[in-house]
Amino acid sequence: MDKSENLELPYIMPNQAQKHVTHNEAIRYLDALVQISVESRELRSAPDAPKVGSRYIIAKNAVGEWAGKENQLAAFQDGAWAYYKPKTGWLAWVKAQTIILVFHEDEWQAVQSDTGDLEKIEKLGINTSADTQSRFGVSSNDSFFTHEGHDHRISINKFSMPDVGSLTFKTNWSGHAEMGLVGNNDLSIKVTPDGENWVESLIISAETGKVRFPAGLENTQLSAAPVQLDVMDFIYLDQNLGDDNNDGSSVDRPIKTLQKLEQLFPVGRRLQLRLMSDFVWDYAIRISYPIAMLEIVGRKADNSDLEEKLITVVDSSNVPNLPGCLQMNCISNVHLRSVSVNLDTTKRGAFLNFTRTLGYLNTSQVKLSRTGTGSCCLFADGNSFVANQHQAFEIAPSARGHVAQGVAAGKNPNKDWRYPSNEKLFVTTQLLALSFRVATI
Repeated sequence: MDKSENLELPYIMPNQAQKHVTHNEAIRYLDALVQISVESRELRSAPDAPKVGSRYIIAKNAVGEWAGKENQLAAFQDGAWAYYKPKTGWLAWVKAQTIILVFHEDEWQAVQSDTGDLEKIEKLGINTSADTQSRFGVSSNDSFFTHEGHDHRISINKFSMPDVGSLTFKTNWSGHAEMGLVGNNDLSIKVTPDGENWVESLIISAETGKVRFPAGLENTQLSAAPVQLDVMDFIYLDQNLGDDNNDGSSVDRPIKTLQKLEQLFPVGRRLQLRLMSDFVWDYAIRISYPIAMLEIVGRKADNSDLEEKLITVVDSSNVPNLPGCLQMNCISNVHLRSVSVNLDTTKRGAFLNFTRTLGYLNTSQVKLSRTGTGSCCLFADGNSFVANQHQAFEIAPSARGHVAQGVAAGKNPNKDWRYPSNEKLFVTTQLLALSFRVATI
């Protein structure tokens, strides 16, 4: 036998000439294979200018001088490459990755520690493979985290506000729902049917804590009406004497602006807006959550009774393509009491804009006029402009055709719909026409 069993070191044989050659060859083997520390295990070809004594684990699909020598140790010794085939159990330290590998089942594998010391390992796969993109992976029917005596929190930390910190839910590796901080610091939930076209369903503002439903709500009819639906909230508005430091809860604490009003809208309850002064409506309020009923009423200064107040609808200051308006999803109905509405806007659309609802408009002692050049109307949905829901609704000639969206001038949304002002206007027109005919005869 001329070689050792494990490292295959050459023996010096009896009566051998030049014994130093064999001895030096064994030293080279020991220098390459004892305390193995390699530069890298990622190279597929020999480096251009290797350091004397440097060692490498040859990567798969090797080419050039290293072709066909995958997984072997390549050591640059005496100005040339020497190759050593690893055996099961050999250990090697990889400088580039700061990990220990063991040769097992014909390949180099990361050493699995039994000491519990997993700090600063590059990646970890539990019953699955991890990679440089997903450095931690778990394949299991269930995963759980628990406390160590008291609290327990799971944190997802992103680098800066425009980045993403979220949970993504997938089916067969295709994302269909995402929840977290996506591109900003608002909490959002979004979904997609195909993994590409995403729709935001819920947004909670990081600034105000307010909740929005950008896609609207479906099936808003409640199967069991909560007690809150029977509660009427009052918000007092006074554009002359109001103060946005108030809460709007009483005649002595009116608010001043529509921006403050937007912050105070309740969810799932009835709301009455009490106008204590004439009001310029210059802001688009978008309500994407259910309100049982909304009333807008004019009140006397002492709040003792109803009194007509003027709402002047002008161009919106916050949404360029809209008039000042209430743009509503999922509101059952809107009531106007003792108000005059003048459409003094250049925009199209509607002051009361139902976008997804089965609600209707109810009026009492309401006057409608128009001085603006836009095609804005009072109400968005002509189909829910019901005939028997209006008492003493007067329409100035300038506002004909600007009552309900989709209803032409002089036409009624409902065959049985009649307004006293329309009848008066019709009679007056007929009398004027008759007088003209008589005068010309």
